[in-house]
Amino acid sequence: MRHRIIEISGSYRHLSLRRGLAVIKDKTDELGCVDLDTALAVLISSHGALISSAFITECGHRNIPILFCDSRFQIISMASPIKSHNDQKRCIDLQAAAKPALTRKLWQQIVKMKILNQSLVLRSHFHSHANRLQRLSKEVKMGDGGNHEAIAARIYWRSLFGHHFRRDKMGDNINGMLNYGYAVIRSALLANVLSTGLYPSIGIHHHNYNNAFCLVDDLMEPYRPLIDQMVKCLVLRQNTELTTVAKRALAQVIVCDMGSADNTEICMQNMLNFVQSFLSSLANEHAKLAPVPILSIHEANHVIAKC
Repeated sequence: MRHRIIEISGSYRHLSLRRGLAVIKDKTDELGCVDLDTALAVLISSHGALISSAFITECGHRNIPILFCDSRFQIISMASPIKSHNDQKRCIDLQAAAKPALTRKLWQQIVKMKILNQSLVLRSHFHSHANRLQRLSKEVKMGDGGNHEAIAARIYWRSLFGHHFRRDKMGDNINGMLNYGYAVIRSALLANVLSTGLYPSIGIHHHNYNNAFCLVDDLMEPYRPLIDQMVKCLVLRQNTELTTVAKRALAQVIVCDMGSADNTEICMQNMLNFVQSFLSSLANEHAKLAPVPILSIHEANHVIAKC
């Protein structure tokens, strides 16, 4: 299974292809190489990076998206394959023809899973507001008509990182770690969306005309608490900035074990099952999404210790 996010950071990087390997160089030296058979996506955050056309073409053949980020790790551009799946037209037709009642039920399930996972993150850190979020998750209506997602967020962020914390996409320190982790999750989900034949711009809730990843942003919501859990564990270890250790730990989330001791699967496999259950819901006109388990404190600390 492809499981690796290749991040290109730093200045004056050159990315080229050599016998199926991604070769990364600076102005004078070769810094390393990565087997593209293991690559899920390529994340470019380097200023002044040069990418060979042969590398871009090979990524297209292998259905590997190349994502370009700004300094805050917000994905602003993408090079993706034109043809990503042999059943793509049917999938796009299903997305375009989805009835509002179905999409509202799907969004209801997504928000319920997100809030439930947020409550589990708080519970794992013995926070009393976990019960409140669990109750909120049960009260989510079709289409999240009561905006329970926003209500839960106000409780959740203050409970997890302190009363003065504010979630800021343009922020540094803890926000910077969250932004980076979400970019990793977004990249992994995009690759799974493309490999399933779905079109990432056709969302069920997000409908920003300037957003090429509306569906990805819809489907990633239940996975955000996995990143929150990892960031919380990093903060408890006195790591409050986007260091190399933090980057390594956050990038490993997609290959972490999720679920209970009796029923575990790695995050990447869960993502694939989740995306396929979304497609099946569209095809059968019946909302039934695969569950998204949470990342345990034990697993998060195990990953951090190895980084």
